[in-house]
Amino acid sequence: MATMTESRTITGSLQEVWDVVCDMPSFPEFMEDIYRVKIQEGSVESGRTVTQWIAMNEGAPMIWIEEDLFDGETHTIDYHMLSGDLEKLEGTWKLEAIPALADGMPQTRVIMFLVYEFGVPELQDLIGDAMDVKVVKNCKMMLDGIEQRVAECRRVVIDS
Repeated sequence: MATMTESRTITGSLQEVWDVVCDMPSFPEFMEDIYRVKIQEGSVESGRTVTQWIAMNEGAPMIWIEEDLFDGETHTIDYHMLSGDLEKLEGTWKLEAIPALADGMPQTRVIMFLVYEFGVPELQDLIGDAMDVKVVKNCKMMLDGIEQRVAECRRVVIDS
């Protein structure tokens, strides 16, 4: 089993970043390795969704279904895999408002915590390090996409 934490400070209000992170079905629009995220039941507003994810890993699809629990008060999303290609996949998204920049621009820290397990010890022994690097790369790609989407949304509001 492996754990990973990645974080990024994004220029944008807590609400702006929260709105982007919660809109998981839009992730394929700005995250190259995410092919599809489909809500199968629930809603962000209800505090719970079950989502089907299809992500590409070195050209091969990885498919899983996860339960996502949204807490708008603490700006956290806890998730865990219900079924899929891994033995275990769970984690937390945590958003925190941090002091604004000198020019007054709001800042939000996005923290991703992830626990995963392939379920085949021999596979983990053979390619575990390479997969760990790929997981870190994918998490950074997700944070890049969120940062870019928030910036795009801010430009649309400013230009309007």
